Amino acid sequence: MSSFLYLVQLCLPTAFGFVHSQPYQFKDSPIILHDQAFADDISIISSTPQLNQLSIDVIVRFLKWALLQANPKKCISFASKKFDPRFVPRVDYERYGSTIYCPYNPNLEIDGEKLKFIVNVAADPTSLQFDHFKELGRWISVDLFEDKSNQKLVGTLTLLIAVVLLDFKLFYTLYYPPSS
Repeated sequence: MSSFLYLVQLCLPTAFGFVHSQPYQFKDSPIILHDQAFADDISIISSTPQLNQLSIDVIVRFLKWALLQANPKKCISFASKKFDPRFVPRVDYERYGSTIYCPYNPNLEIDGEKLKFIVNVAADPTSLQFDHFKELGRWISVDLFEDKSNQKLVGTLTLLIAVVLLDFKLFYTLYYPPSS
């Protein structure tokens, strides 16, 4: 399987050849991004949801050619833009937040199946699953802050330290009983 993944890494730039004419470009910067792949995980970055959907469609065609398929249930979409009240948007997206720059659901699909948006309104608002996703083992927040994931990490470490201290106290009392 690893040799096939290597082939996928080699073929993706070729498969994206016609899409690379519209990469995401940072303002006043020579940095250009479009797609990144690590093993069988692919991240797509584009300047519009339409270009992102075009990239997804190319990937789906490539995967079908390779007799594979994407797993939309494991995919997350995220988009952010400036919602300027002075202008009427061409496409009316539902925004998540009240700031001028805030995330919105880009309504992307993989082979006809809608992708989950990073904000999961069905989840408990205090949970990481409500407004985070995991990429390569790291929790990414919709607002790009790490407060909630740091709180969860501190809570988990506090619990583990308490367990270790309790085990040490138990160990100590078993092997060094108090003298009577």
